[in-house]
Amino acid sequence: MTSQSRLAGLLREGRFVVTAELSSSDSADPEATWRQAEVLRGSVDAINCTDNTGA
Repeated sequence: MTSQSRLAGLLREGRFVVTAELSSSDSADPEATWRQAEVLRGSVDAINCTDNTGA
């Protein structure tokens, strides 16, 4: 049995989804990015956190 993500389930149901993109910090510590994501909790269905933002 394959499990699906919450996002995949919403899309499969034909629901309108809201996503957000966050830029990760230059630090190796993920806490700053987690804090940014927490602010969006309940407002978005999925978050994409990009890497190599300084490249």
